[in-house]
Amino acid sequence: MSEMLPELPLVIARPSIVVGHSDHGCTPSPSIFWVFRMALTLGKFMCELDDRIDVVPVDYCADALELLLTAENVDKSIIHISAGLNSSVTFAEIDKAMAKASGNVPVGELSESELSRTGRK
Repeated sequence: MSEMLPELPLVIARPSIVVGHSDHGCTPSPSIFWVFRMALTLGKFMCELDDRIDVVPVDYCADALELLLTAENVDKSIIHISAGLNSSVTFAEIDKAMAKASGNVPVGELSESELSRTGRK
């Protein structure tokens, strides 16, 4: 695009995983949260529970995009809209929140025998 229209400024915004709203939460949808529901059902994650995931609420992303659209000068051509290391969460934190919302025990707290007994191993 920058080759075809070199006189126009081009900024690429790359949002992280966008889910829910910071005030209203996340309603059931085919978003990334299907992965967590699947993990609760299967009783395992395909990663370590202390691995981090970067998700941002839709209103945070919209505010960042509006800021980029109205900025006089943007120094970079590619902007990553993300929660960052300090605001990202671990899979264990998501595991506990999803389990609490569904009335289940978090996958990370189940013993091998409990996983076998519940058919989630």
